[in-house]
Amino acid sequence: MPELIVPTVRLHDAWLEAHDEWGPGAHEDGFGLRPPTRCARRPDSRPG
Repeated sequence: MPELIVPTVRLHDAWLEAHDEWGPGAHEDGFGLRPPTRCARRPDSRPG
């Protein structure tokens, strides 16, 4: 699995290119969730 890293200015152009390639859609986190959508919350997550 790829290692997660902190975003940097150096990666901005690559991110924009990837986003243009994939575009917006259901593959994005939270896409399509609406206020009545109930999601399971991890026990260690902060309220919010």
